[in-house]
Amino acid sequence: MLTFCKPSVNAHQIAQVSTGNQDERDWSFLSRKSFCGVVSDYLSKRHPKFREKALITATTAQGCLAVLNNPEDKTIRDAQFRYWVNQTFYAMPIGDISVLYLLKTKKQVCYLENMYHVICSHHEIIGHGGRDKTAAAVSN
Repeated sequence: MLTFCKPSVNAHQIAQVSTGNQDERDWSFLSRKSFCGVVSDYLSKRHPKFREKALITATTAQGCLAVLNNPEDKTIRDAQFRYWVNQTFYAMPIGDISVLYLLKTKKQVCYLENMYHVICSHHEIIGHGGRDKTAAAVSN
């Protein structure tokens, strides 16, 4: 395990990411350190009660999937969290696992631990086309 980012003082602890098959290199156009700084800055500007929901970590996603896969279990987190999960996400079984999707857009949730790789790889694929083209590629 390696620590993904060390957030600023007021930002919540970002979960750890395993070095599995994910490309862990730093791209020349955006270092992991710079990305982590942007994430930490973004989270530190959010009210503490909204930080967990601002960027979904793998730990939060596991809680969401637990709520969605066990709707009758009222011991999972609190009622407010369960309500938020049921209003925001749905779980799609793919093989032996459940994958988290957004209800409104029907798109798969990208966890914070994967964002650096996803953003940088899409930026590289589109030929370093800039912020707007990268954002469009990532959202598709």
